Amino acid sequence: HLKSFRGIEAAPEQIVVGAGSEYLYGLIVQLLGRDKTFALEDPGYGKIAGIYRLHGANCEFMDLYGTKQDPKADILHISPSHHFPTGRIMPASKRYELLSWAQKKKSRFIIEDDYDAEFRFSGRPVPSLYGMDGGGHVIYLNTFTKTISPTLRISYMILPPALCKRFYEELSFLSSTVPSLNQYILAEFLRGGWFEKHLNRARTYYRRIRDGLIKALRSGFGANVFDVLEESSGLHFLLRIKTDKTDEELQNSFLSQGININPLSSYYSRPVPETKHIFIVKYSGLPEEKIPETAARMLRAVSI
Repeated sequence: HLKSFRGIEAAPEQIVVGAGSEYLYGLIVQLLGRDKTFALEDPGYGKIAGIYRLHGANCEFMDLYGTKQDPKADILHISPSHHFPTGRIMPASKRYELLSWAQKKKSRFIIEDDYDAEFRFSGRPVPSLYGMDGGGHVIYLNTFTKTISPTLRISYMILPPALCKRFYEELSFLSSTVPSLNQYILAEFLRGGWFEKHLNRARTYYRRIRDGLIKALRSGFGANVFDVLEESSGLHFLLRIKTDKTDEELQNSFLSQGININPLSSYYSRPVPETKHIFIVKYSGLPEEKIPETAARMLRAVSI
């Protein structure tokens, strides 16, 4: 699956399976050391920093899409194929820049969190950073929670050979956190080609939900009220609303209509004026029959 979908070749012993990505984050800190500083994307998913800090690691935030820079950290945690929450896809030039940074020191590593990479609705698939890396400095991380079910707590990471050896020397005494039965079922699901068929059906379904919601919003709002941004991949898009309200007022208006969506600004560690009035719309849990009602509620929230 990894070779055909992401261009990744790895030996079985390089793959470490765990009950959710959060568990694997903890293993990574134990493997790389609590004395390391982890650089995280800004904006980003704040829970990642909380988990690293819980395990004793230092964290800092940085805008990896800004001007060329040399991160003052040992480890980078990034999601280049589909960044959350902006939805951006990291260009190849930036990927090579970060790989060059990592390869300057043996102690530097990049954690490639392949968040939502399976759900790309247009354009060619973007090569994985792990597949581009020739120096063994990338740890690849992914999960089946999004692609199959949140109740299936199976995530995995692929360690470069040098870290793989260290993992078995220092952490191999840990028991697996994923039941063997679940692993056997997933293995058969992959081996029989059913996972690939499932992904194709899921992409078709989510594309229909996304297109239906955007169409309903455009029909109700009109093009002069909002813009849709970064909708080509992942299971969310950005909605820029043209209004005089503050983000807090907008969010409260949405909540009053039973719509729980967050402003993009809430994911930054610092004030960023250009994120004003941009909201993150997640649609993976939206039933198709609820699209008209949801769009109507959003329209009422903006109009209040």
